[in-house]
Amino acid sequence: MDPELGVELAIGAGLFVAGIALGALASGAGRARARLLALERELASEREQRAAYEDAVAKHFGRTSDLFRDLTRQYTSLYAHLAEGARDLCAERLPLGRGFEATPLQAGAGPADGASDAPAEAPPPDPDG
Repeated sequence: MDPELGVELAIGAGLFVAGIALGALASGAGRARARLLALERELASEREQRAAYEDAVAKHFGRTSDLFRDLTRQYTSLYAHLAEGARDLCAERLPLGRGFEATPLQAGAGPADGASDAPAEAPPPDPDG
């Protein structure tokens, strides 16, 4: 066997092994790149879902606020109706406190003498019946 042939075979074998190693590295890099792209797509999808969720939460609490505002208006209207009925129908029979003088949310509706807006306490029950 020729000594040059042995050197050429060794160089060829070395290049062959180096080619296999580079191929394995390139294949690993390709898988890493594919994994990176998949993760980027997943992250974008999660961001879209989060944005949709945040929009839904904002709409929910906006609607809740509107409903509470409507409920407050209805409560105020009911209170005014009951207070008016109590003044008109029961004033002579029941001692009514200051709470029936004005609705609680009317602008400027407050006691003229600076007293509390709290309803007056009911008189104690009569022990004689």
